[in-house]
Amino acid sequence: MATSIEQVLTRLLTQQNETQKATQQLLQNVMAEITTSRTANVAAPSNNLNREQLMDILSKQIQEFVHAPDEDHTFETWYTRYQDIFDEDAKQLNDADKTRLLLRKVSSAVYQQYAHTILPAKPNEIDFKSTVIKNDLEDYTTYIARVNRQCEKFQLNTCSSDNLKCLIFVSGLQATKDSVFRNEILKMLDEEKPSKPVTLNSVNSEIQRILQRQQDNKVIANTSSITHAVRTQVNQIRNQSKKDGTKSPPSPCWFCGGMHYARFCFYASHKCTQCGTMGHKEGYCNARKNSTFKGNKHQKDSSQTKQQQQIVKTQQANKSSKAIESAAQTRIITDFAQLRRHIEIFINGVKAQLQLDTASDCTIISENLWKNINMPTLYATKHTARDANCNKGEFFATITHQGETKSMKVLVTYVNELNIAGADFFEEFSLWDIPINSFCMKQNAVPKFCPKRPVPYSAITVVDAELNRLQDAGVITPTNYSDWGAPIVIVKRPNGKIRICADYSTGLNACVEPHFHPLPLPEDIFINLKGRKYFTRFDFNDAYMQFDVDEATKSILTINTHRGLYKFNRLVPLIKSAPGAFQQAIEKVLTGIQEATPYLDDVIVASNNFNQHVKSIRKVLQRLSEYNITVNYDKCEFFQSKIKYLGHVVDAEGIRPDRNKIMAIINLPRPSNK
Repeated sequence: MATSIEQVLTRLLTQQNETQKATQQLLQNVMAEITTSRTANVAAPSNNLNREQLMDILSKQIQEFVHAPDEDHTFETWYTRYQDIFDEDAKQLNDADKTRLLLRKVSSAVYQQYAHTILPAKPNEIDFKSTVIKNDLEDYTTYIARVNRQCEKFQLNTCSSDNLKCLIFVSGLQATKDSVFRNEILKMLDEEKPSKPVTLNSVNSEIQRILQRQQDNKVIANTSSITHAVRTQVNQIRNQSKKDGTKSPPSPCWFCGGMHYARFCFYASHKCTQCGTMGHKEGYCNARKNSTFKGNKHQKDSSQTKQQQQIVKTQQANKSSKAIESAAQTRIITDFAQLRRHIEIFINGVKAQLQLDTASDCTIISENLWKNINMPTLYATKHTARDANCNKGEFFATITHQGETKSMKVLVTYVNELNIAGADFFEEFSLWDIPINSFCMKQNAVPKFCPKRPVPYSAITVVDAELNRLQDAGVITPTNYSDWGAPIVIVKRPNGKIRICADYSTGLNACVEPHFHPLPLPEDIFINLKGRKYFTRFDFNDAYMQFDVDEATKSILTINTHRGLYKFNRLVPLIKSAPGAFQQAIEKVLTGIQEATPYLDDVIVASNNFNQHVKSIRKVLQRLSEYNITVNYDKCEFFQSKIKYLGHVVDAEGIRPDRNKIMAIINLPRPSNK
C-alpha cells in the first residue's frame, strides 16, 4: 500500500514539473513571436492573437481580488503584490489590454462598484492609470459610488419642489417609532394627484391625525383590558360556584381565609412552615387550633366569629398591600424602558439610533437596520454574543458621530430592534470620560415651537446690535425652518450692555436629559484654599458660548426673534444640561494643574509662594490658549492677597462671608413689638 502511494506521488510530481516546463516554454515562444512580429511588422490579426495568449498566461498568475478590509485585503495591498506583472511582464500589452486584464481579475462586487463610480462613463473608456486610482477602494469612494448610482436613477424633472421637501422630511424619520409615519407619507406621495398635491402642511396634518389615532387606541386598549380582567374574575367565581353546586359559605375558610368551604381548601394537606403542622396556611395557625368539628358541622362561638372577621380584614389588607406593591413594581419595570439612553449616529451614511450599553463588549445592529444600510457584505464572525445569539455575521462599517468618522466592526443579529452601541464604540470615539446624558435627548421628545415675544421699541436698536455681534462672531446663524423654537429674554448686565438669553423653559428643557456631572461644593473648594497667600481669579468671556455644539444640537437650540429664526452654534447657558457639561469641559481643560480650581466660568488659582503662583498662572493661560478659550480681562484679578470668591472673602487668615452679601441682615432693624 505504501509503495503504491509513493508511486502516485512520484507520478503527480512528474506531471507537475512537465506542466511547468511546458508553460515556461510557451511563454518564451510567445515572447519571441511578439518580438519577431514587432521587428518584422507582422499583420494586426496575428498581433491580437499573441496579446490574447499573453493575457491568458498572465491572468493565471494573478489571484482574483475580493475586497475584505477587516482581513487587510484592500486593492492597494493586492495591486502592490502584482504590480511587477503589470509593469514588467505586461510591457507588450497596450493600455486598453492592461485595463481589461486588471478588471478581469477583480470580483463581481468590486467591478460593479467601480462601474457605478465612473458613471456615466464606461470601463473601456478609462485608461489603465485612472482605473488603478479609481479602484483604490476607500469608504468615501464607496459612498460616492452609491450616491452617483442613486442620482442617476433619480428623475428630477418629474419631482416638484414640494415632493423634494417631503422626501427630505421622510429621510430624517429614522427612529423605529417613525416607521408608521414613513409608510403613510410614502403612500401619500405614490397616490398623489395633480388636483391634490402633497406638501409639508398636508404631511403634518396626516402625522397629527395618526398621533391622535394612536392615543385613542391606547385609551381603548387600557379600558378594554381593565374590563376584561374584572369580567374574568367574576366569571371564575361564578363558574366555581356552579361547579361545586353550593352557595357561598357564610364565613371564610379557617385554613387559608378564602371564601370557600373548608372541605374544598387546597391547604388541607399543606404543611405550615411556621408551626410545622399540617392542614392550614401560614398565618392561620391559631384559627386552626380554635376550630372544632362535630361530624360534618362546624360549631363556632362569638369569639371565633370575631377572630375570623379579623382574619378576613387581615387578608383583605394583605391583598391591598400586594396590589399596591404589584402596581409599584409594574411602574418601575415600565420606567426601565424610559431610562434607556439612545444616540443618533450615521452608519455607512445612513442615520441610525443605537441604545448605549457600556456592558456590551461589541456594537450590534439588527437585521432590519442592516438592510436599511444597503446590506453591506457580511463575513463570518469569530465572536459569539452570549445574550444576543444567532449572529448573522459582521462587517466593517463607517460610523460618524458628531462630525467624527471612524471605521469599526459591527455585528449583525437576527434579534429584531436590537441596536446597541457597545464598549468598542465608546473606546473608538473616546467617550468614556463623557457622561451619557451629555449628548442625549429623551426618546419620546416632541419638538416645541413657540412664537416670538415682542421687543420694546426703545430696545430694538440695542437688541439688533447684539444680534449682529453674535452673528458676526459665529455664535448664531439665521435659518428659515426649524421644528424647535424658543422665545428670547433680554437681560441687562451691570455694565449697561444687554445679554440675549433663550427661554428654553417653554419646552426644550423638558425634553433634554439632565447632565449629571456634579458641580463642586463651595466647602470642597474652600478647603483647598486654606492657608494660601496669593490668589488669581479668571472670568471667561461669554463662557458657555466658547464651546461648539454638533449639527443636530444647533437646530434644537433655535431661537425665535423679531428678526426671524437663529440657531445657536455654541453652547447656551439656559439649557438644562449646560452647567454640568460646561463644568466637565472646564475640568478637562485644566486637568493636571493642581492649584487651579474651576467653578463654572470662575477659575481661582491659589498658591503658597509667589514663584509657584506665577508658574500656575502661566499653565492656566497656556492651557486656555490651546483650547481657544478667552477671558474677560476687566473681571480678572491677578496676584491678590485677598479675593472675593463665591460670596466669601478668602485670604491667608481664613475664609469669611462677604460683608456686602450680609449687609441686609446686619442692617435688619430690631423688632419694635413683642
